[in-house]
Amino acid sequence: MSEDIDEARELVERKEMIRGIEQNLERKHLIRLRQGLSASIETSAIHIDLLRSLKMLNKAFAMIAYPLLKEQGELLDSRLANGTVNLTDLG
Repeated sequence: MSEDIDEARELVERKEMIRGIEQNLERKHLIRLRQGLSASIETSAIHIDLLRSLKMLNKAFAMIAYPLLKEQGELLDSRLANGTVNLTDLG
């Protein structure tokens, strides 16, 4: 990390964007499963494992920024100052 506060803030903000994408992919997968699509049923475990890995990577990257943001007073107890990121929702 370059110790750039703007880059740290962007990293945390993008975490939320990626989280939205993850949730959308999960919803679509569940819809396909409910429809009984055999291809989705056969690959469900792989799909879920990939989503879980994406979630873990997303969290790990964002965690890099938290110490810098905290040091600079850019974090509130529950979210990014002037933003919408919840620290209680790190997953």
